[in-house]
Amino acid sequence: MTIKTLFGKENRTVGIDVGGLGLSSAEALASRQKYGKNVLPKQKRESFFKKFLKNLGDPIIRILLFALLIHVIFMFRDGNIFESVGIGISVLLATFISTMSEYSSESAFSELSKYENSVLCRVVRDVRICEIGISELVVGDVVIVSSGEQIPADGEIISGRLMLDQSSMTGENGEVEKSPLPPLTDTSPASRNYLHRGSLAVSGEGVIRVREVGEKTLLGGISREIQSGTRESPLKIRLTRLAKQISTIGYIAAALVGIFFLFNELVMDSAFDMDIIKYKLGSLGYVL
Repeated sequence: MTIKTLFGKENRTVGIDVGGLGLSSAEALASRQKYGKNVLPKQKRESFFKKFLKNLGDPIIRILLFALLIHVIFMFRDGNIFESVGIGISVLLATFISTMSEYSSESAFSELSKYENSVLCRVVRDVRICEIGISELVVGDVVIVSSGEQIPADGEIISGRLMLDQSSMTGENGEVEKSPLPPLTDTSPASRNYLHRGSLAVSGEGVIRVREVGEKTLLGGISREIQSGTRESPLKIRLTRLAKQISTIGYIAAALVGIFFLFNELVMDSAFDMDIIKYKLGSLGYVL
């Protein structure tokens, strides 16, 4: 069987045999009820204000807020408010920029998800080729992919040959060849016969049998982690570690300063006279 496809105004014939493949409408419905639709997970977005308040808990921001508190306390002694105002503006500006960046990224991701769900792909249903939205794909569907198209779901290539760009999955440039290579033992991006949603077909044609859809795909897992915020960037991990180290050093330094200050006030200024030291310790007004 030859497949006639339409690309813009150009008709061309792709010679791939798909005879005897594909699901019936009843099988597709049963698969959808069992495995779900091919829709990426989407969580409820936080408001800008709520995200802004959450970002105030960032380790570096907490350090700045602590410094601001110290400056505000000493401000009442010397009357200098410029440093306090400067720190306050820095905290608000840094938090606002960070929140704006995250909020914009989530907005772009949401728009991309809407666009992807409206893209059509070619499948074999009821012993014929038809076009459906990629959100309607189910496990077991047989999908036909040509150069210039994105892989709509995770699956195994069962016919043809494709050269893929997997940089969206792995971050590595360069084309990777995918061709039928039974049996299927590896489902990672390094596999020679397994394909992942979001990869781009650079050249060739192939027939793919869908094995995972929606949040069970590799892209779905990445999407879920990004939206849940469970995965922290290496930079944020290092900043968190640095903030803890600075806090520990600060607490130790503050304790030492307090000890030396008390020793100087109570002992050294009293010329090591125990009667004076006892008097100071027993004088509530002096201690306060």
